[in-house]
Amino acid sequence: MTKLAKSKGSGPKPPAGPVPKFNDSFRGYPRFAEDIRAYRKDYWGDLTERTIVNKLLEESFSKDTAEKVGHFRTMEEILERLSSTYSRPSKFIESLMTPYRKHGRIRELEYGKAEKYLSSLIKLFEELRTLEMWIYFDNVQNIETISANFSAKQLQEWLTYQREHREEEWTQGDMLSNFVDVPPYLPDGGSVKTKIQKNT
Repeated sequence: MTKLAKSKGSGPKPPAGPVPKFNDSFRGYPRFAEDIRAYRKDYWGDLTERTIVNKLLEESFSKDTAEKVGHFRTMEEILERLSSTYSRPSKFIESLMTPYRKHGRIRELEYGKAEKYLSSLIKLFEELRTLEMWIYFDNVQNIETISANFSAKQLQEWLTYQREHREEEWTQGDMLSNFVDVPPYLPDGGSVKTKIQKNT
C-alpha cells in the first residue's frame, strides 16, 4: 500500500497528499481501493459521507466512472460497485502479464537489459504479495512466460546463483517459483550483471 503521512502524538497533522486516483483498470483497482481507505482514515475522518462521496467523484474518478457511481450515498457502496466490475483476480493477473508476453527474448550478452528486466520482476512480485494476489499468479504457465524472456544461459546462471545463496534446499519447482525473490543487487554490493559477467 502506498505509505501515507500520519500525525504523531499531539502535534499538528501533516497536510494531506493528493487524493488517490482510479485509472479504470483491473490492475489499478486493488491498489486504489487499499489506498483510498487508508486516505479516508488519515484525512477524512471529520468529513460527512456526502462530502467524501463528492470528493471521490471530483478528484478520484474519470467522468465516465463518476457518472456510473454518482448515485451511491457512501464510499463503501461505491467501492462495492467497482469491486463487482474490477475485483477479478484473473483479469488483474492478465493485465500484469501482458507486457511480459510481448517483451521478447533478451540476448545472451545484453546484461543491462537482463538486470532491468529482473528489477521489474522483483517489483511485480512485491506488488502481488502486497495486494495478496500472489496465490493467483503462482503457476507454471506464468513462471514460464516471464522466465522465457531471459536467454537460457542467463536464466540458468540466475537459478544457480539463487540455489547457492539460499539456506534451504530447493527443488526445481521451488527455483522456478522463487527465482526473483532476492534483490537485483547482491549482498556484497555487486550486481546481477557483474555476477553473470564473472561467470562467463
